[in-house]
Amino acid sequence: MKNDIAALTRAVEKMHGAPAQFVASVPVHEQFDGVTAWNGLVSQFQLTGHPTAHYCYAWSVPATKGAPERYYAVLHTPQIDSPIKAVRATFVAEHRKRIKGTSPETKKVDPDAGDKESNDRLAKSIKERLSESARRAAQAKWRKSESSKGS
Repeated sequence: MKNDIAALTRAVEKMHGAPAQFVASVPVHEQFDGVTAWNGLVSQFQLTGHPTAHYCYAWSVPATKGAPERYYAVLHTPQIDSPIKAVRATFVAEHRKRIKGTSPETKKVDPDAGDKESNDRLAKSIKERLSESARRAAQAKWRKSESSKGS
């Protein structure tokens, strides 16, 4: 696991409009119903002059076929006060965006709260996404094993 701190710093500064200073990186392994939803490093940055937050959590998701590398930068709030909660908040925000067509910035996101119906839809959405990710990973592993047999 490795984070490109310079790239993350630029992403945080661009997304939140405040100078960012790297503080630390911590490993986060988030599972959902026994399936890994996220496993990687989340970096914490101190923000200077931001109007609402002193800290930000940031990480990137590597590029995949057809999709560029994606950067996440989540502001520290009373509800999102740790790297794991920042990761969970992105899952909730992306789910709400898909279901309701709203931007994650328009709603406060508390990953530990929500009504049962919304949580059930979130669970189904995450399971579907994880199943697709697991299928792609298995295909890549198979392709790699097949190419090594041919060598």
